[in-house]
Amino acid sequence: NRVKELKTLRNVLGSDKAQLILLYGRRRVGKTSLILKLLSNVEKAIYLYTPEASTMEQLLETYSSQLVDAGLDEVSSYRDFLNLLSWLGEYEWVVAIDEFQRLYEVYKPSISLLQDAWDRNLSRSKIKLILAGSTVGLIERIGLRASAPLFGRVTCMLKVKPMSYIDARGFYAGNEHVKFICYSYFGGTPAYASRYNCNLTLRENIERLVSSIGAPLLEEPMRVLSEETRRAGPYCEIMSQLSRHRGLPLSKIKVRRGSPTEYLATLMRMDLIEKIAPPTERDLVRPRRAIYRISDMFFNFWFRYIYPNLWKIELGKSISKEILDDQQRYLSHTAEKILSETLPEIGAQLGTYGIYSWGPWWHKEIEIDFVGIGENNVLLAELKWSKLSIHDVNELAAKAEYFREVENWHGPLNQVLIGLSYSKSLKHYALNKGVKLYTVDELKPLIDKISM
Repeated sequence: NRVKELKTLRNVLGSDKAQLILLYGRRRVGKTSLILKLLSNVEKAIYLYTPEASTMEQLLETYSSQLVDAGLDEVSSYRDFLNLLSWLGEYEWVVAIDEFQRLYEVYKPSISLLQDAWDRNLSRSKIKLILAGSTVGLIERIGLRASAPLFGRVTCMLKVKPMSYIDARGFYAGNEHVKFICYSYFGGTPAYASRYNCNLTLRENIERLVSSIGAPLLEEPMRVLSEETRRAGPYCEIMSQLSRHRGLPLSKIKVRRGSPTEYLATLMRMDLIEKIAPPTERDLVRPRRAIYRISDMFFNFWFRYIYPNLWKIELGKSISKEILDDQQRYLSHTAEKILSETLPEIGAQLGTYGIYSWGPWWHKEIEIDFVGIGENNVLLAELKWSKLSIHDVNELAAKAEYFREVENWHGPLNQVLIGLSYSKSLKHYALNKGVKLYTVDELKPLIDKISM
């Protein structure tokens, strides 16, 4: 489902000039699968996996094995490897080096030597060189900063992020509301979502994958943070705080030492959290009402329920009942994120065209799950994990009036209320109030239409 990414990369590979492509993103987001899919229809292409190694000799030995399997020569030094790249460039090969940051970790001059080789001859060949890495901070230091060795030489830089709900829903089976729920726990990171067994219940999947001794994802967030940062502790503190709220302003986020600003920047760079503001803010670059929230559903779930209960799991105690007993409250927190990933794509089918600014909206004590500013009106939407009631309809209509007053909005509003079910009489009542009703499952054909 990486349609956009594949299209971008295929366009780059279609060039008749040398291309240096930097593909990066935190571990498990699916970079390797994306590369292999990209290369599957390329005749002259080679994929090189960079192992964890303590010496350059060990690393080159692994490279050589892969090169021989592809019918190419072994390499005995890094200089030999660069010469091979030059030769491959003459014949328009595509070369993908995965986990490239490990090469730099073993041999620091490797990037500068690659820069020199690129400037001297590779840039004048027709090679398509893909460098893929999982340590986001290191990859950005290599290619993004003005002082970086590859700065100005990279022709395409693509950050691979976790999939949104619309792209990830294919990992889950069942009705749309079931997919919404599964996504709220396991999210859109392919390595996590693909482990979900649709033949088991949500509870069974949680126990099998996360909340039992030896579960494959039990310590995954800690591993991700430890790989990217020197000390995972402060990051865990922040993630734990954010997991218990819909979002927190900077002033409410605490760490034991220093300011949280640097830690928040790292977490945002890893696509684990995001900084958001009401879409009606005039200055979205420096918004007055900004908050931080966890953007990855699996990490949100893990830090909310698993992290504080690791000691119970280590003692062999089950926490799945505790998790699912809190499901209504948890899903009310995740609703904003799912709507933000879904409604801008299907807004036109709901009656709001060209949504260009969206997200949750709040003012004082009043919160609206989703506000989308479109070309013809403003879409206000809320998601309830229950059968819709008159109270729900009246509440949204009242919030709409409050929104008008606060934002001094005199244009049309498109009010949408989504729930698990509703009665025919309520639908008639809601229409008289200017509110459209949908069940989550009634969104399926709308999402299917834009997923084709």
